Amino acid sequence: MFRRPVVDYLAAEQALSRLGAFDPEAAADVLVGAVLMQGLIDVLSDRPAAEGARRLDAITSTILSGLSPVTAQPDDPSTEPMRRSR
Repeated sequence: MFRRPVVDYLAAEQALSRLGAFDPEAAADVLVGAVLMQGLIDVLSDRPAAEGARRLDAITSTILSGLSPVTAQPDDPSTEPMRRSR
């Protein structure tokens, strides 16, 4: 009920080349989950509306800009991607 319109919207924007390549289902999960969590926090903590709006703006900005790694400079090991240990 909440997710499907978001999935459809994101897929349509991708089809129009206004968004890059990503999984619309996963992106919808992130967006809807973040919005629902913020609503829960607002209700449980009596957070001021202005702060809730600021958080949603920050979440939206983060999602739209992505979490891409920093492009490594040839001699800068500090920008090397983290590796998972097994």
